[in-house]
Amino acid sequence: MITLYDLAAGGSIKCWSPNPWKARYILNYKKLPYRTIYVDFENVNTVIKEAGFASSRPNPDGTPAYTVPSIIDDATGALVTDSYNIAEYLDKQYPDTPKAFPPGTEALQAAFYAQWNTRARECFQLPIIVTSVPRILTKESSLEYFYRTRSLWFGKPLDQIRPQGEDFEKLWKQAVAFFDELDSWYAKSSGQFLTGENPSFADFTVAGAVKALKIVRGEDSEDWQRFSALNNGRWAKLEQALENEDWEKVGTTNRGKWAKLLPGSLGKYDSVKLVIVIRWDSDQPRILDRSLTNKYPWSFIIQEDNASVPKMKCGSRLAATIYVDWEEIGSVIKEAGIPPSRYKADGVPVYTAPSIIDDATGERVTDSFKIAEYLDKQYPDTPKAFPPGTEALQAAFYQHFNDRFGEFDLLFIPFVPRVIAKESTLKYFHSTMLALLGKPVDQLRLVGEELEKLWQRLFKFLDEVQGWYAKSPGRFLTGDTPSFGDFVVGGRLNIISTLVGKESEEWKRIASASNGRWARLQSDLEEYASVEN
Repeated sequence: MITLYDLAAGGSIKCWSPNPWKARYILNYKKLPYRTIYVDFENVNTVIKEAGFASSRPNPDGTPAYTVPSIIDDATGALVTDSYNIAEYLDKQYPDTPKAFPPGTEALQAAFYAQWNTRARECFQLPIIVTSVPRILTKESSLEYFYRTRSLWFGKPLDQIRPQGEDFEKLWKQAVAFFDELDSWYAKSSGQFLTGENPSFADFTVAGAVKALKIVRGEDSEDWQRFSALNNGRWAKLEQALENEDWEKVGTTNRGKWAKLLPGSLGKYDSVKLVIVIRWDSDQPRILDRSLTNKYPWSFIIQEDNASVPKMKCGSRLAATIYVDWEEIGSVIKEAGIPPSRYKADGVPVYTAPSIIDDATGERVTDSFKIAEYLDKQYPDTPKAFPPGTEALQAAFYQHFNDRFGEFDLLFIPFVPRVIAKESTLKYFHSTMLALLGKPVDQLRLVGEELEKLWQRLFKFLDEVQGWYAKSPGRFLTGDTPSFGDFVVGGRLNIISTLVGKESEEWKRIASASNGRWARLQSDLEEYASVEN
């Protein structure tokens, strides 16, 4: 028998906290028998410590924290705390049960979880769910403990944490924007859940928070009514899809009521970079144009955008490349009949890189993610950029990695002029950077302590990404074969190494970060990074 330690509330409410819900979902999904011990807030540290569990993290004051969910598995004697660790343990210990982490998704699930914990925590869980917990606590000692400890965490009284009026509406817009993105990732899945027709840890993470909101705010509350209507009701349907009608009974198993989730729409922003248009004609590839002749191949400079394109083969035909000067992107792409990748707020279309024309079908596709989707669908006998079951998680990874890495662009933008040979292109680059960033490029270069602080933040992020890779059973994010997420990371590495030069101190710092992981990854992707024509 497995024992699950969960948080107590009061009255008729038993399970309510998002983190224990994740563990409960997994136990039910695997149909593993278990019993629940409900622990009052003020007793968690004592009960979990005395049960023999290790501390899960330090408290803000540095003292060890003991948390729930935690499980004891009588069959093995294992004591495991933290929902993610519990999921990993149960997958390994009970291999014949459904997987919380379907094979090949482990690293992508870790990346999704990191993104969820950062973004949902800030705009949703802390200000809306945590501040509402006192509504369901009936024990005076639990209320006192919760108010006291959470006020210390936030640095002000708990009842001042939830924004009011206009401030709450601003927060709500942030939450809506995040769930719109989340909805777009779900829309990429081939099934009703993030990895297909069966739920995984990522779904349990989302549903746990949704269920917590429903319980602590109440089904009749304005918060729940507004939230449950978002994205065509996707989140209320997700919570219902994972509902276990017997969850209050000790040790019951989930017999499932998998409901169909409604698809959403994808909207993403692409920054303007140099364009590459890929074509092939007849049986032989040909170079249609090559307007950049400096010694640095521009296809590496924008590798993040066209990572799935180099060395692309369709049957016996190879892809040919059109190189277009940066300042001519809009006119060239538009005249080629390729659709805009996005529209500005005023409705003006924006044409960006990369774009492809497939003469075999006449299709014109822009944006690297859409190109990868198109090629997977149109050429099903070729290796997949999105291995089945990873599509939604790859979309989440793409957004998260690019958003986070964008924080470090100032380390590398000042190097761009050194690889531009044409005067008109250089002038265009300087003018666009001035418009975007508000100052000349030569004033963007950081120095001294400010520069080193940004480098240290980059190293910390790269170590976090290395932690995601470490979850994979192979060299790449989904195993021993690369996928779109690897091309996204590899593209960034290629941009940097080309801009700063492989003999530079800057590249040596990147190459040696995370125990050399990034130099190895770039080497592992080398066969996919060659430029044909």
